[in-house]
Amino acid sequence: MESDGVKTSVVKVKPIEATPESFKEFGQVIEASPDGQEFGPRDAHLDLTRGIPRFYIMQLKERSLGFSKITHHANVTQCLGSIGGNVWYLGVSKPSIVDPTDIKGADIVQSHCGHFYVPPAVDEVQAFRISGPKFIKLNHGTWHAGPLFADDKMDFYNLELNNTNAVDHTTHDFIKKNGLTDTAFWPLLVLLTTVNSSIIYPTLDNNTMPGGLLNRTQRNIAARTVFAAKLWFG
Repeated sequence: MESDGVKTSVVKVKPIEATPESFKEFGQVIEASPDGQEFGPRDAHLDLTRGIPRFYIMQLKERSLGFSKITHHANVTQCLGSIGGNVWYLGVSKPSIVDPTDIKGADIVQSHCGHFYVPPAVDEVQAFRISGPKFIKLNHGTWHAGPLFADDKMDFYNLELNNTNAVDHTTHDFIKKNGLTDTAFWPLLVLLTTVNSSIIYPTLDNNTMPGGLLNRTQRNIAARTVFAAKLWFG
């Protein structure tokens, strides 16, 4: 597809509900447990030993429902959850940190953070829907894009280390690294049309999101990548 001379490529990803079983290759989904229950396998198994823990409220604004970059942290098991239990989405790919002495013939890259990894494959990216009173714990090295959401802004509690964003932030750019001119992963079924120069999406079902105007960031990205296109997932 081309728009204004820009070649585009869209990868279709169908989101599934994040549950302890569906998310186990990437980390944990932690749900409410009774007061007084002792520590067990349903609790978050954390590693915060490589720095000073940082627990804070992170406010995000005008986040697109698509992405072309994905990130991992090698030194911490990051936790994310929405305040209020609103619906949000997360793109992920399996951890791929490696010891270069143990693997031969693979496309191994050294991060600017010092460790080595195999770049994530386009066809291995998955998307998850997170709703209600629960949070996500990411394993060391789990590639992730998000939080993604349809609201203008959302608040998230975030547990990581105090220097995670400064010294432990490895990013893979699918546009630059995978030979595509313009790539976007869209973790929702979206029907894009034009109404008075705005792009809208319809109601999908009672469990997805209400119809309405996309925010400015979403309009800009949508217009560049999948203008007037219908994306079907599955």
